[in-house]
Amino acid sequence: MSTTPAPPGLLRSVTVLGTGRLASLVLSFSVVTILMRRLGPEPFGIVAMAAGLMAIVNALGDAGVQDSLVTERELGPGRVGAAALVSTSLALALGLGALLTAPLVVRFYDQPRVAVPWLVSAGCVCCHLLAVVPQGLAQRSERFGLLAGARLTSMVVAAGVALPLAFSRTDVWPILAWQGLTPLLTLIVLLAAMRPRLA
Repeated sequence: MSTTPAPPGLLRSVTVLGTGRLASLVLSFSVVTILMRRLGPEPFGIVAMAAGLMAIVNALGDAGVQDSLVTERELGPGRVGAAALVSTSLALALGLGALLTAPLVVRFYDQPRVAVPWLVSAGCVCCHLLAVVPQGLAQRSERFGLLAGARLTSMVVAAGVALPLAFSRTDVWPILAWQGLTPLLTLIVLLAAMRPRLA
């Protein structure tokens, strides 16, 4: 029985993605542990109220936009533009829905402080939706180093903001800085690197 060796490109991709994911997990665990030690359970509980409801919205995903970009046989600017239109429309609808439902969420929990975490959680999901096109293009081009590096770099910058903030205040803002800056900076890096051609 003969075995075919794995292509060098596949091994390199798996190594890059695996290393990036492991580094991201270690960094995330370290930052959250420090924040929990500094802030205590109350701010995390308030943020969790918003994150729990937003997880339901997040479970809907990107309507298959990223998968279609990766698997499309002929991908032109028109197809990329259509994907960008769908993902942007989903992000705008989610953002508007979050603004309109914020008073209902506050009333549901009877906790006014949950409004800002709710809006930040919605903003994080919007950033993920807007990043669908550059992520799909990067994955299609097998730029796995960019995908891993963009997230890891964004997490390092977010940690550089959140941790000093946690030593100056003990409310939800250090947590929101950590959670909100990571997807926002990842989106900016991917857009700057890929520069999607839209029609």
